[in-house]
Parts: sequence; C-alpha cells; structure tokens
Amino acid sequence: MAAVTYGAIPATAASTAKAAGKPSLFRRIVDRLIEARSRQAEAYVRTHLLALDAETLARLGYDRDELKRASQEILL
Repeated sequence: MAAVTYGAIPATAASTAKAAGKPSLFRRIVDRLIEARSRQAEAYVRTHLLALDAETLARLGYDRDELKRASQEILL
C-alpha cells in the first residue's frame, strides 16, 4: 500500500482575481442588510433617549437638540 501526500494547493489566477475584485452579490446584500438594521437600531435608541427628561440626558452626555437634528436627518 502506497501513501500519497499533497502539499499546499496553489491558488488559481481566477480565484485570486475574484478575491481582489468587487464583493459578490451575496456579500453586498448582507452588507446592505447590516447597514439598514444598524440605522434602525440607532433610530430606536435615539427615540428612547428623546423620551428621557433633560436632566437625565445631560447626565448621560446627550443634547436633546442634537438628538432631534439627527432624527430629522434620517427622515430627509
């Protein structure tokens, strides 16, 4: 019985070219989903923060006017 061992398989030119190019369709879709969910989470947190009183916002280091401006920028 003979044993055959293989070394590292060299990468083909096609696989290295694809890795260096633009991301795949699936990767772009996932990236856009992640970005959308991130914006949704930020809006949710901002809405919650706006429900707090001015004293609590100041103690946490937030400014109500800045939060309102950020909320309006997303709507535009």
